[in-house]
Amino acid sequence: MTQFQCFGISGGARREFFGGAEWEPEFRDCFALPNRFSLSRTASAFATFMIPHRQIAEIRTPEGGHLTLLEHEGEFSIRLNGHGLMNSQDAASERLLGRLGHQAGPMPEAPRFLVGGLGMGLTLRSLLDEIPPHAGVTVVELIPEVVRWNREFFAANNGAALDDPRVAVEVADVWDVLRVATPEGYDAILLDIDNGPFPLVQGNNLRIYYWRGIQLLVRALKPGGRVAFWSAGRDNDFFDRLCKAGFAVDVVPSRQVAGSQQSECYIYVADKGPDRRANLAGGARSLTRSK
Repeated sequence: MTQFQCFGISGGARREFFGGAEWEPEFRDCFALPNRFSLSRTASAFATFMIPHRQIAEIRTPEGGHLTLLEHEGEFSIRLNGHGLMNSQDAASERLLGRLGHQAGPMPEAPRFLVGGLGMGLTLRSLLDEIPPHAGVTVVELIPEVVRWNREFFAANNGAALDDPRVAVEVADVWDVLRVATPEGYDAILLDIDNGPFPLVQGNNLRIYYWRGIQLLVRALKPGGRVAFWSAGRDNDFFDRLCKAGFAVDVVPSRQVAGSQQSECYIYVADKGPDRRANLAGGARSLTRSK
């Protein structure tokens, strides 16, 4: 089956879909699913032309889903069961996540970071560009093929981030890593797990956003440390859980496409303890709980 990418009139808005008779339901789905490619896709984002994509690989996720890697003229995208998860060009929010992790306040000479969810390595790249040479970054990725794709296909986009000597990769569930983590071992934790509190890849990913997962994060962070979560949407209950756990919380709106006029996703920034509040990324506007 031929696969296409659809570009909308709104410029940055884009959506991948299967062509032919499935065009109309797939296009309507652009506005229904809370994920990286359906966010803020308004009625103005009608397709103007289609560009064929090349399927490079397809694997099964631990829960049996179909994870597909596509490429077009150096631009890569990953889809799950036909729904877009991420795109190498529409990654402004992933880069912002990396910068927010670095801005967790005064750091020691050799800070330690945990990045949960490798994706295309763009959050990792953003973090590496800012942290000192003696820092250490542990990257945890559930799906081994995603690690391989980063080395084989995404290195040109993420500056060969996995080859950086500061980086160690663990193929594991971040939940399991946090369960055995050294107490107060990390200066900052950056989580781009699945789709935020709206999991698509693995249902178990939801537990990191509930009480037990939040308690594991509190335990793993140093005093004054920070955890930042990428999220496809606003979740007031999640905000409340973070606050009740003692975090000082900001919700930072982000644009998935650089230059877009509309916020499409959010980063929950949670600081452990009131003594160290970080400066949010330039141009970012912190929000409080939705009414």
